[in-house]
Amino acid sequence: MRDANFPPEFIIIGAMRAGTTALAGRLAVHPDIAMSRLKETDYFIAEKNFARGPLWYRSLFAEGKPVRGEASPNYTKSDVFPGVPQRIRAARPDVKLIYIVRDPVERFWSHYNHTWLMRGKLPEPDALLDDREGGHILASSMYARQLGAYLDVFPAEQVCVIDLDDLAKGAAATLAHVCRFVGANDSVALAAPEEANSAASLAQTPGWALKLSQHKALTGLRAAAPASVKDAARRLLGKVQRKPRETPAISASARARVADALADDAVQFRALLGRPFAHWSV
Repeated sequence: MRDANFPPEFIIIGAMRAGTTALAGRLAVHPDIAMSRLKETDYFIAEKNFARGPLWYRSLFAEGKPVRGEASPNYTKSDVFPGVPQRIRAARPDVKLIYIVRDPVERFWSHYNHTWLMRGKLPEPDALLDDREGGHILASSMYARQLGAYLDVFPAEQVCVIDLDDLAKGAAATLAHVCRFVGANDSVALAAPEEANSAASLAQTPGWALKLSQHKALTGLRAAAPASVKDAARRLLGKVQRKPRETPAISASARARVADALADDAVQFRALLGRPFAHWSV
């Protein structure tokens, strides 16, 4: 029998490099909301943490708050992690889903730079789409495809799509909308925390430290460590990496090729939502 109190009440399902960390950080300071101690739990991914079981997942959420949430951008990578919507539905069929998106071309290159800074060993931008990794990064910018996997399983009223541009330009209104959607008080002002996942922050951190931090054996340590400890560690590593690491230059032809590859999905996404996203480049 399904546990009616199984967390969470909402999940930020993606998209990667579209503001999930910023949104989760804002919501984490809300008095009604308990965000998971591990920002990206990846629990509903069979290839990652699903085998850890429901007791482990439940332990990531503090008790005593009416609304619990998590943010795992890997949940909208259906090309490499299939079956996630179905597992979420089986555990919590009434869950609210938040999908935050941005210009799909800009998201693509932000994803590329992020991956390069985290682990390197990527093709140069002009050759990226000829590589399997480039195809994976491209698929994460195909919002119609990724969201469609959820709309096949969940009713549309359980899904909220946020544009990063709206969060940047009208944070108060956008956050109030999100709070109403998840069932939290929408009149609470939510201050922006220090952004630990920005390109500047990653560039200022040694590559070896980023690779080590993502090791599966450290998952429990990342979940248990207070935010103050994590912030202090980042500041210390920033002093070690005195010169920010640089990502490869992206040519106009590489940008154009990615835009062409994403054009059809962008058209489908606009039609799916009935929204113009007029400021996007594709």
